[in-house]
Amino acid sequence: MPCRPAPPRAGARPAPVAAVLLLALAAAVLPALLAGCARLDTGEPRAGGTLVLALADSLDLDPRTSHGDLAAPFLALLHEGLVRFDSTGRVVAAHAAAWKVSGDGRTYTFALRPDWRYEDGTPVAAADYVRALEALFAADPVSPARPRFWSLDGAVSRRRRDRGPLGVSAPDPRTLVVRLWAPDDALLEKLAQPRYAVPLAAPGREASSGHALATGAYRLARRGRGELVLVRNGRYRGATPGHLDTIRVRTGIAARRAALGLTSGAVGMLWPVPVEFRLRLSRDPRLGYAQSGGPGELHWLLVLNCELAPTARQQARQAVARAVNRQRVVGLLMPLASPWRGYAPGGPPSSAAPGFDPLASQSALDAAGYPRGIELAVQVPRGSVEAAAARGLVSDLGRAGVYGEIRLRARAEFEAARLARRGAVASFWSWRAPTSDPLSNLAELLLNRSLDERWGGNLGFFRSSGRAAFDSLLLGGLRERGPQERAAALGEAETRLGEEMPFVPVARVREEVYFRSTLRGVRFHPRYGLDLAHVWLVP
Repeated sequence: MPCRPAPPRAGARPAPVAAVLLLALAAAVLPALLAGCARLDTGEPRAGGTLVLALADSLDLDPRTSHGDLAAPFLALLHEGLVRFDSTGRVVAAHAAAWKVSGDGRTYTFALRPDWRYEDGTPVAAADYVRALEALFAADPVSPARPRFWSLDGAVSRRRRDRGPLGVSAPDPRTLVVRLWAPDDALLEKLAQPRYAVPLAAPGREASSGHALATGAYRLARRGRGELVLVRNGRYRGATPGHLDTIRVRTGIAARRAALGLTSGAVGMLWPVPVEFRLRLSRDPRLGYAQSGGPGELHWLLVLNCELAPTARQQARQAVARAVNRQRVVGLLMPLASPWRGYAPGGPPSSAAPGFDPLASQSALDAAGYPRGIELAVQVPRGSVEAAAARGLVSDLGRAGVYGEIRLRARAEFEAARLARRGAVASFWSWRAPTSDPLSNLAELLLNRSLDERWGGNLGFFRSSGRAAFDSLLLGGLRERGPQERAAALGEAETRLGEEMPFVPVARVREEVYFRSTLRGVRFHPRYGLDLAHVWLVP
């Protein structure tokens, strides 16, 4: 359990004599405290026990449709595909015993293990991966995964009459072949994510269970109103079986009730941590604490709908971008949050979004034909950390003539509305980059007009105006393998985004979790958030 000092009370200033006494006391006590913390982390993990978590909102645990960051830790328990991330974030084998890549980087051949099974005991076959990837391009509403798999043969022409088959086939039950129209060095990272590319059982077997059949360390034993129950999957043959017998996820729990449940022992872990209870929880000696770090940090984005007034006008979007006071937003989570102005997570920005400038915002509103300002309805998931941050953001927008209004929605409704182009003209999003390549990450945010006649992954329903289509710019850069050519494409894309502003990058955020002192092994995975597979319980 990580050691942490309790935050000092605001305004506390010890007198000089008291300071000396405190230093002497610290010199005597601190080594013992540190030794005690070290003892808490020793010992072998134990098997068994039940963990109870409380969430303010519901969860979408369908690996084909879920795209919010909240579900990722649970999907990682339920589903494993061809490859997975190890505890350091490296891509390693899972169902695929081995794979080879052709010399031109356009054909991947996976040899599958014979002992991989679904939770009902049925063997997983290569055809199940073909079914899963084809389903992403046939789903309605459009799957947000399509931009992720832009490189598959046939992906960018799925709506054309002359389209060929999607570039995935199963020559036999133990061989999967993935063909690309252009090399994609981030493909294995995408396949290692615990959603979209996991195998899909035949429709009849899935219908009988009522959910996607698990191939991971846990299976979904019960899904009822207000509670999800995950239990160990006895069919799992992977590398990380998990230590707990049962994980109960109570959903729809108000922040105050969840915090009280943690301090009373009714709840074993609280994540995400409600902003208003952070200080109180940090002072409780019965609780442990951990925070995230590494490439999987969350990014907060203010996404603007480019199809609805007033944000349909480019100058209005520019005004909103200059009305965003990042310091006000990140101040709610200091030191866990820092301002972020880059467009493509995964690398240093070659250009940055505008900073807070109320006068420039007013000028842009005048140019857009809104001299009296505009109203901006911002939708955000109910009960989330993002909701608290969005309130801070909206409180300062009015200084620049942008009058904001928060609209709270259940998370499932929030995500569905974004895909279906319904709801408010702006959304406050928490997003985790799926790869370490900034150009691939930017493509996932904005690429999809070429993938279908309808919209899908594109966050702000952005249509490039004036110059060549933005999709063409992204796809041209993605097919390049040279670092200079890719950097040039990324720089051009970021410059265009700085003019068009379909979304406003706001902050980079580390996650945190509080848990009962009887839990060990609590940590964050560097690629997908809270790592529940390594948690164990002591008496």
